[in-house]
Amino acid sequence: VLYLPSGGDAVDLKKRCEARDAQSSGSPSSLVFDATEALFVADFAKRAIISQRPTLADAEDERFEEFDVLVGDYEGKPFCGPNCLAFDGEGNLFFTDSGPMGETSLENPKGSVFCVEVADQLLKPLALECLAHPSGVAVSPDGKVVFVAETMANRILRFVKQKNGVFLSSVFHQFSGGFGPTALSYVYDKENKRSYLLVARFEFGAPVDPDSHDVEEPGPYSQGSIAVLDQSGVMLQNWEGPPELGSQITGLLVAPHPDTDVKVASEALLEQSVYISSTNSNKIFCAPLENILEFA
Repeated sequence: VLYLPSGGDAVDLKKRCEARDAQSSGSPSSLVFDATEALFVADFAKRAIISQRPTLADAEDERFEEFDVLVGDYEGKPFCGPNCLAFDGEGNLFFTDSGPMGETSLENPKGSVFCVEVADQLLKPLALECLAHPSGVAVSPDGKVVFVAETMANRILRFVKQKNGVFLSSVFHQFSGGFGPTALSYVYDKENKRSYLLVARFEFGAPVDPDSHDVEEPGPYSQGSIAVLDQSGVMLQNWEGPPELGSQITGLLVAPHPDTDVKVASEALLEQSVYISSTNSNKIFCAPLENILEFA
């Protein structure tokens, strides 16, 4: 589990990461922090969501609490392996359950989407054992709309919350070409009162040599990209990064620019960046959000 605490010193980052990793002792696939800075991790190996309380503010030394299992099964049946996590504005936790790549597929669509409600810690399914590798998940701030990337079906699903609390689902966008979407990030433009969904599009391709200066130009369907969908599900553009980004994009995060003081950071789109993780390059890339939303 890797993270960089706000205002922290990069010198002791490795020590912090090793301490977290030693205590999680699993195979983490994604992580999120809640409003109290408690850490929540989706773990393939443990087939569970594990959590860790934040360090006490008045502690002399930074000590990490043990990880606890938040949830590891539904009605007594173990998960395939939680994949991605997202909180809404009220603290409800949404996550996908897909297992490692190939565990759920078009031939074996046993993936699910769940929600852990903050009020009573009740676990409820939005989609139960019916999806082909659900991966990325993004939630509107009010928690009324949940987006899920169903990788093997190459599409984005939208779950809309009804007045009775039940979520109804439909296909928000169907892609063609490429392998499938893997990660999502919800962006809301307060100034123009519009929302966008950033979608990482994964593709299989040759591994990127991080030490090589001779990067071959990507061929057809060999480069990963980020699709931008509007609030109606229409694709506005398909952004491709540099060739060294590679094809296997697995993570997206919209956050303030790297050199921004997070304590005084603005939510204005011009002051945000998109952080992109790539498996075959083993790097994390950063691009200004305005470059990806250049049509706006």
